[in-house]
This record gives sequence, structure tokens and C-alpha cells, in this order.
Amino acid sequence: MRAFIIGNGPSLNDTPLELLEGEVSYGVNAIHLMYDKTDWRPSNLVIGDLDRAHMSWINDLRYEPWFVDNRVERFIEIVEANDCQIHIRGAYQKWSERLLGRRDNISYFDVCTHHSRSITNTVADKAPKSWHFPQVCRWGGTVTMAIQLAMQAERSPLYMIGCDLGYEPGTHNHFDEGYYEAIDDDKAFNLNAVIANAHALANSQWEIYNAGVGGTLDAYERVDLKELFDD
Repeated sequence: MRAFIIGNGPSLNDTPLELLEGEVSYGVNAIHLMYDKTDWRPSNLVIGDLDRAHMSWINDLRYEPWFVDNRVERFIEIVEANDCQIHIRGAYQKWSERLLGRRDNISYFDVCTHHSRSITNTVADKAPKSWHFPQVCRWGGTVTMAIQLAMQAERSPLYMIGCDLGYEPGTHNHFDEGYYEAIDDDKAFNLNAVIANAHALANSQWEIYNAGVGGTLDAYERVDLKELFDD
């Protein structure tokens, strides 16, 4: 059965997401910021990113489980906005369960630790030669983790939507300006290189198409989203 992977690129604002109602889909991270613009909701949500700010948050929660700041509030907001199946990176599990308790619609997945998406490392230094499937690889970020989870669930083919790539310095690079802070030149360059490499790996192993609007993600053959729903 096919599935759709929904990124957080600005092209989502020009995408008829209502077409995806009733389809298997994987949204990522703060996709809920799109919900006031569409009736569509993903059937799966993947939360996969950890950064240094989150690590300090985890350390705080180790000693004060009642500790709350804007990162905790954002995490809770994301979870509470979704009643679908939620897949959370395993590194979050200990404090996630302390915040939320155990829920039937939440599962945790482990990722490898030997490939980093860090912007301080070059693609050549860190890039894997292939996915070590079925182990989920962190290389490329949450969207590529969602691809691997969909493949674990034997979904095929996959269609990418809102996975624009083309990070530009000084911009938010997401469908909502409040989603993420603007990035600098070096981070934009490295993110583009790492993510493009990760999608090239995915394209070499699985049947995946880009059904998005515009963007610079050219690792996959492009298809027209609306034509996928023509009877």
C-alpha cells in the first residue's frame, strides 16, 4: 500500500492536502501548525529530532520531572494536537513517559548513533554508504526517519510532499514562520548537502517519488499529486 511522507517545507501552503484524507501518511514534528489551514490530518506522526537545547532539557527533567519550559510545552502541544499513531525517537522515551504517561497511540523507535546530521561535519566524513535497514538511521533528519518507518511497515511506493530542500540563509525554510529560527550560511549549505545525500540513498533502495510543489529535492522522479487521485 502506498504512503505519503509530509515534510514541513513552505510548499505545503500551496499543496491541496485535503486530497490525502483517507490515505496512509506520515507527518513530522510540528506539522500541527498547518492544521488551521486544512482539514487533513496525518495517520502517523514522527518526532525524531534532538539538539543541544533538548539535551539540557532532558538533564533538567532527570532531577525535576515537573520542570516545564517552552521546549516541554512545545513537545506536549505537538503530542496533544495529534490523535494518530505517534512514533517518537527512543532517546525521548524516558522523559516522554514521565510527561505523558504510557499511551496506546505512542510508540518509540531506536536510531543508530554513528551517523550524525551535525552541521560541523562534512557529508564525506559522516555519510553512510547505504541504509542499515531495518535499523532506522538518523542521517538526514526526521523526514528520512519517517521514510524508513514507512518501509518497516511495508508501505510502497512512497510519495514525498513538502520536502522542499533548498534551505536558504536568513529564512525560516518552513511553511510557518514560527516553526523554526532563521539559519546562517554555513548551516544552510550543510543541511542541503546532508539531506540531499540522505534522499539519494533512499532513492537507490526504494520506490519513492516527489509529489511536492516546487522545491529543489531532485533525488526522486517527480509526479503530479493531483494525477495520483484521478480515477
